[in-house]
Amino acid sequence: MNAPKARPADSTAPAPTRARLVALPGGLAPGDASARPLQLGRATRRRLAAAVGALIGSGADLSDAAQLLRIVVTAKANHRDGCTARTRVPELARWMGVGVSTVDKALAELRSAEALTTRERRAASGAVTGLDCTVPGLSAAHAPGADPLALTRAELATLLRVLEQLFGPGWDHRDGTRTEAGMLAARTGRGAATDRLALLALVLQARADGRVRLCGGAVDTRVGRPAATVARLIGGSVHAGARVLARLQ
Repeated sequence: MNAPKARPADSTAPAPTRARLVALPGGLAPGDASARPLQLGRATRRRLAAAVGALIGSGADLSDAAQLLRIVVTAKANHRDGCTARTRVPELARWMGVGVSTVDKALAELRSAEALTTRERRAASGAVTGLDCTVPGLSAAHAPGADPLALTRAELATLLRVLEQLFGPGWDHRDGTRTEAGMLAARTGRGAATDRLALLALVLQARADGRVRLCGGAVDTRVGRPAATVARLIGGSVHAGARVLARLQ
């Protein structure tokens, strides 16, 4: 008995669609030595993306400066000290690319929204020498789990390293070595906090070749899908996403 003939492939069947991608500004590539701190393992990238997404999502009514401040404080949290970050207002201003007055406003906004707990450190004279900051919900974990804000010591260290690479202010160490300033460190003033938020969110969504999957669904064609993708990542409007993309390119 002859075997049945195979049916020819249907030439009218649609070809499988490929994921639409957008390249990160600067074209971060695996072979680029300056980009290696951003080459994260898939599991680590997903964990950090979930943590940053949870921070942004839980503070949807906060300004971008307040959102960024919470992320910086999270990255600087001491795992052994209940995830409390010891910092100063001028230091936060340098990380965020804004003035001290903007940091003060962001701190007041976060306290009012109960999105950040702070305690002032004072010298014997009574002068404020620093701040101890804690993000509600952030907790120290000894192993990755389901809670996006229960981060291990290694995850916190990796998040800080990513922030240093993207927009760390740079500083000299006592041993004579230097941590160089990040890619957006020189970008200050209006839009600086938003640009930092967007680039961080994009990096944590990027593949190893530095490309980001675009969002699905209906979008405003006058603005474009890349702008809509950025907008969804930072919780802003598509027009805000378009402005951020224009500044980053």
